[in-house]
Amino acid sequence: MKKIGFLVLGLLAPMSYADNTPVQPNPIHVAFVIDDGPVEGKSDAYIKLFREKNVVATFSFVASVLEKDPGDGRAILAAGHEVANHSFDHRHPAELGEEQLEQEVWDAQQIMKRILGTGPRIYWPPYVETTEALLQVVRKHGLGLIPFRNFIGTRDWDRSVGGEQIYKLATTNITDGTLINFHEWREETLQQMPAIIDELRRQGCVFLRASEMADYLSGSPAR
Repeated sequence: MKKIGFLVLGLLAPMSYADNTPVQPNPIHVAFVIDDGPVEGKSDAYIKLFREKNVVATFSFVASVLEKDPGDGRAILAAGHEVANHSFDHRHPAELGEEQLEQEVWDAQQIMKRILGTGPRIYWPPYVETTEALLQVVRKHGLGLIPFRNFIGTRDWDRSVGGEQIYKLATTNITDGTLINFHEWREETLQQMPAIIDELRRQGCVFLRASEMADYLSGSPAR
């Protein structure tokens, strides 16, 4: 099936922005989306680091993984970060029929709501892969897709990509409305994260949750 671009679906209620006043008068809005968690032994470290750096992020959870580690998932949410639905079992949407897509989207949503006490407002497809059939399921259940003007994949899912390259990818060609994608399980990503945050702040960036980015992009002209 044909892949199509991302849309902001449904109405997203406003959220409170993090208190990270920009150094520059025209801030660059960025969002961290951290995939495939929660990961035991990593979540606490991210919570601590982001608290120290005054950063908010969106953690996209795989429901079958969350079922095995519900405590870390609740801790991330309690720390003020956002949780996105990242499917039930991280399968390629383009390879799935309607019933399977329902499981990947809606069954995952119900599991997350049961464990976290609230269901995610947004869906983040595995492999950043969208199809018309997937969009129909997402729309049907009133979810939105994570929006962006500029997508940066740090390629940290590839173990041949080292920490220095992760840092370079995460801090290069940053423009307003950028989404930077990481993976929670990668140790080198966590090691590079303090320097990544510091460099992005030096460039004049402020950090939004993904649904805050949706609110921002829906009312902000491209620049």
